[in-house]
Amino acid sequence: MQDADARAGSLRLLGRAAVNSLCALHPALAERRVSEAVSRGVPARLRRLRIPGFQYALVVGDRPVVSAALGVAHGSTGEAMTVASRFRVASLSKPVAALVLLQAAARGELDADATIEPYVPEWDWSGARRPVTVRRLLRHDAGLPTLHPTHVRDDEPAVLKMEGVPGVGGTRGYSGLNYVAAQLAAERMTGVTFEQMAARHVFEPLGMEGTGFGGASREGTVGFHDEVGRELPRMWSPALAGSGLVATAAQIATILREAMRAMRGLGSVIAREAACEVLVPRDGAPFACGLAVAESPDVRTHGGVRPGYRGFIIVDLRVRVGCVLLANGEYGGEVNRPVSGLVADLAARLRA
Repeated sequence: MQDADARAGSLRLLGRAAVNSLCALHPALAERRVSEAVSRGVPARLRRLRIPGFQYALVVGDRPVVSAALGVAHGSTGEAMTVASRFRVASLSKPVAALVLLQAAARGELDADATIEPYVPEWDWSGARRPVTVRRLLRHDAGLPTLHPTHVRDDEPAVLKMEGVPGVGGTRGYSGLNYVAAQLAAERMTGVTFEQMAARHVFEPLGMEGTGFGGASREGTVGFHDEVGRELPRMWSPALAGSGLVATAAQIATILREAMRAMRGLGSVIAREAACEVLVPRDGAPFACGLAVAESPDVRTHGGVRPGYRGFIIVDLRVRVGCVLLANGEYGGEVNRPVSGLVADLAARLRA
């Protein structure tokens, strides 16, 4: 553990030195220095921690997304990880799912402020202190218990349902059940599957092929690996809105960039009101719709965890810097943390 901490500290110092050495921080130069620091520091960590591969994407302002990949996508075959390798990104699905549902609401296809009780009658909502709505569910503000849907092997069936879950009425908190309820309510309000909503409102307008929520997108995805680098069985969950997205780091970063553009009122396929709700929480709230508020009021984050996988998003709204990190190994957090620290230093330097 001490060796791992020392290595993490070394990479953080490497990143800070790369960023702080810049006299005048031009975005293109900053991108290059971050890329250089990652290419120098990450490969050795992947080998030491038996993480087969790593993918990251960085966006600075309105510039094109910069992405890179290291290592392999499948330890069992040695297939190279590329920037086009698609991950099952687990809870990094939530900000994208929130954008899908809020886009549908902005276009009048669903009412995000209607109580969901008539649409999800199989669960007892009598303990709710306030009406439970799609919008409140996306903010983790509905009082649902902190539970997360189970995953099953790819060859096993599963059904999205709310039965057998402890009742609503507690204090607000992060819960995968929020996105289960939001997905069920939205599908029943509109008569359209969540997978179809996502394609129409986000992926098709952005020209993203081969990504999305649901069964068809799961084919050919990156393998996840245990602590010694063995590839694990493929798992999935019908809770698509909470954990079913398949995408690359660059695609998620592109969606974040578009949301930041829309928030500023610039031309975007994303509705400004939808972008603002994903990126900006209500006063004092710990979550916007899909992203968490970090220690800095301008910074949003979200993590994704599954056995053999770790993902992380960091966004600094003040300087419009965003980064998506995906690692296909059990100790992927030991790579994501120092790299996200490097990006946080970049953003701080830009703010100065």
